[in-house]
Amino acid sequence: MNKKIVRVSSPFSGKLMQLADIPKQKFSNKMMGEGIAIEPTDGEMVAPVSGEVTQIFPTKHAVNLLTDTGVELLIQVGIDTEDLEGEGFETKIKEKGHVSTGESLITFDLAKVSRELTSLASPIVIMNRNKVAQFFYTSKSHVIKGETIIIELELSD
Repeated sequence: MNKKIVRVSSPFSGKLMQLADIPKQKFSNKMMGEGIAIEPTDGEMVAPVSGEVTQIFPTKHAVNLLTDTGVELLIQVGIDTEDLEGEGFETKIKEKGHVSTGESLITFDLAKVSRELTSLASPIVIMNRNKVAQFFYTSKSHVIKGETIIIELELSD
């Protein structure tokens, strides 16, 4: 095994949650992958890692990133956000572009989004979990953007 340690910063400021506490089975049952969630307290998502933007969802509520170390991340604002059809969201980046940790990805109208959604719980999911041998995250209950939340991802070959 080629041991690479990856740290992931928080894309949001807010309350840290377990995926199991998200009211959407594909996340709570980890069908999408391993991860963590944050209930945002402001309307900005920033890049939790440096990497390539592989997908911006047409509804502007989520992005996929491929880190420089080969980890695929999905970062999504809230649950059932696609129902808003992009209303209240603005993307700050382009698909296939490279982003740096902390760079603004999406801004959103937090008041509008929180009124319309099933939940504000915003998942950060490792999509290629087969590459991840171990996963450790912070024990804090509240985090700020840019603070390390996933302390260690040990990658397997």
